[in-house]
Amino acid sequence: MTFESAFDLIDYHYQAEVWKRHDTFERTDSYVEQINEFAKALTLTEKESSHFGVFISGLCGNGKTTLIKAFRSAVSDLDKTYNAFAEDMQKTHKRYDVNIIEARKLTHLAKKEDDMYYKLMDCNILCIDDCGIGPAETMSWGNVMSPVEEILEYRYEKQLFTVITSNLTPPEFSAKYGGRIKSRLLGMMYQIAFSGEDNRAHKYEESQYMEVAASINPGYETGNDAVNVDTVVSAFMDNELEPF
Repeated sequence: MTFESAFDLIDYHYQAEVWKRHDTFERTDSYVEQINEFAKALTLTEKESSHFGVFISGLCGNGKTTLIKAFRSAVSDLDKTYNAFAEDMQKTHKRYDVNIIEARKLTHLAKKEDDMYYKLMDCNILCIDDCGIGPAETMSWGNVMSPVEEILEYRYEKQLFTVITSNLTPPEFSAKYGGRIKSRLLGMMYQIAFSGEDNRAHKYEESQYMEVAASINPGYETGNDAVNVDTVVSAFMDNELEPF
């Protein structure tokens, strides 16, 4: 697949994920840069890079989870297309599924010694979301376990494609999980830094501004696209409101 095709496919499914939540999609410069980097990571040849994974770091609420969900949808679409083609040609087709799990849930599965934990360890594509939240180690039947470290070690040795999202920077991630993991990450992960603010917090703050401004002055209509946050903030100042 070409870089352009990967970009268009991820871009399409990212927008679809936003629309599923009945949210508004905004094509910002930082968004284009992030999709560009992810598409690049997916299409680098073996001569260009030895990586077989992606590490995505950034603040919470700036689209990391949405991106890996878009990636899952994109791979599912491609898999259906290739599978149909293989059936027409009477050939077998290896299925590729993107498995997404939060790091804390992964720890919970490991602690219970759930079969799903071992299936995820060996699946062809794994995305570990919000990695770095919670303790690096847990106890199971008196034994100390490090689920994230264990899975990354295994997948590194097997060269299985892995995506990690985290609010931690790579140095912070390495400090939490140890120098051995740092070495593995350098060998297997293409690093992408998500810039931009917390979109969820920004939208919440804007909605709060609008609601309070409407109570102050009926001229400020909640949800009116013509009213921006700066205008509403000035309404607060005009009415000498106490800060929240």
